Amino acid sequence: MDTDYYSIDSILAENHKIQCTFKIDVPGLGYIDGGNEKDIKAGTKMLLPYWLAPTLSLQDWVDVEIPQPFGAKVKRALAADARSVKLSNLVGGTGTWYGFGKMMADLLQDPQSSELSATLLNVSGRLKSFLGLA
Repeated sequence: MDTDYYSIDSILAENHKIQCTFKIDVPGLGYIDGGNEKDIKAGTKMLLPYWLAPTLSLQDWVDVEIPQPFGAKVKRALAADARSVKLSNLVGGTGTWYGFGKMMADLLQDPQSSELSATLLNVSGRLKSFLGLA
């Protein structure tokens, strides 16, 4: 996926929401969750857009979790037969599953990052079979 600032695919991939858990209390930013709380307390789980998560993660404010489209259920399905999984439906039907996965692998720390990278590599078998049909 192109990570160019003006790339529509990149913009769509960066707008996916991911589950984050705050490690510290953050005063004055309670409005991010859309609730009535003034502050964000440590341990609060919140869905944040991808574009915000790297900054908060680098500041060690949040822990980022692997999104559902890359979870254990999808990993098992891809390992069994990658050709049978409809990837376009996994990330909201936008077709950005692989690009979003690459961005998430860059964001996560090991061992999560290496697990996600291995899941993305399983897709190569699917690609080879499609190229053989062309």
